[in-house]
Amino acid sequence: MREVKVIELDTETPPALSEFYLDMPDGTQVSDPTSKGGYYYVKGQEHVKLADLQGIYDRCQARLANGTGQAPVSAPWYRNWIYIVNAIVLTVLAAVSAWLYFRKRKPRAMPGG
Repeated sequence: MREVKVIELDTETPPALSEFYLDMPDGTQVSDPTSKGGYYYVKGQEHVKLADLQGIYDRCQARLANGTGQAPVSAPWYRNWIYIVNAIVLTVLAAVSAWLYFRKRKPRAMPGG
């Protein structure tokens, strides 16, 4: 993510199309979220211009069509350990709270009596 500041804006002259580009480092996963999983990994650094976006979309669709670009699998259950631990802790806290609330208190002897 980069911060972009507009210092000067000329509304009469549109910017050149060559000024709109993405630099993608090696290993970046490029995907099409509308197709449920068409993706590929960038090999080497890519300089993607606005005119190249259709080619990227076509690559994603081709990978999905031939079965090599599968939808990413969701994380296995053991990666969701934080949810499991939270459920256990909340259950224990609820049980202890209920026990403390409903236990019978022993009457204490009055001093001097």
